[in-house]
Amino acid sequence: MFCPSCGKELPDDSQFCTACGASLGTVSTKHRSWKKPLIITVLVLALLASAGVLLPRLLARRSPGTPALIPYRTGDKWGFCNRKKELVIPAVYDDANFFADGLAPVKLNGKWGFVNTKGTFVLPAVYDWAYPFADGLAAVKLNGKWGFVNTRGTFVLPAVYDWAEPFADGLAPVMLNDKWGFINTKGTLVIPTLYDDAYDFADGLALVELNGEYGFIDTTGTVVVPAVYDGAWSFTDGLAKVELSGKYGFIDTKGTVVVPAVYDWAYPFEDGLAAVKLNGKWGFIDTKGTQYWEN
Repeated sequence: MFCPSCGKELPDDSQFCTACGASLGTVSTKHRSWKKPLIITVLVLALLASAGVLLPRLLARRSPGTPALIPYRTGDKWGFCNRKKELVIPAVYDDANFFADGLAPVKLNGKWGFVNTKGTFVLPAVYDWAYPFADGLAAVKLNGKWGFVNTRGTFVLPAVYDWAEPFADGLAPVMLNDKWGFINTKGTLVIPTLYDDAYDFADGLALVELNGEYGFIDTTGTVVVPAVYDGAWSFTDGLAKVELSGKYGFIDTKGTVVVPAVYDWAYPFEDGLAAVKLNGKWGFIDTKGTQYWEN
């Protein structure tokens, strides 16, 4: 699939674009929250601007932490630029992702590898897919199976999983026989493969799907928020977006409803603000649910 905002090629059913931060509006599929959006969705900001919405005080609160090197597309090739959009690593790759631990995954001739900040391949492009490093390990796909390599390219956890996601809070979601659980950095299955889907931890909780409904578990596997929602997103700023009967709201890490599910659409919180849509009108809410609308 491709991001409708910037055109970046993404894994099927991604929720956020790893290049521009745009939300892709997907709930019931894999959510790559190893990459927090850098900016609030480009499309939403454009919509607000075109509507004449002026929220300078709110926008001034935003402080996106832009990485030193950012994936940058020229034509149909990808390289890396600095904050001034000056190309630092030439656009020669078929795809590229963000740096972590000094290395970035890049795709060349149909395979993924890792380059350093000078553009030199440190891990050769031999993988079917690769994610950025997290907790010193990168999830990679090789010969149809997933495992984890260190920054030297050594398989610390062998490629035996049907799918794997990056580590967060010391745990990584893995799939075996169409069910999801979590392993630690030693490869021990600490949360059994019971779930229809599982997402990486954020704020100490992981989003899981069970029988078509969504809830949250903690790092011990204890259910903190029962699987009762039609859709849900991982926590940001201590709140998680949830869907009930086609409407969207937010809950806290205890499962308490902080913002009732009344909005026609909502984006996850970032830096204390979330863009929301109600009755065709866009605005912002803060983490207390206070609304800021166009005058």
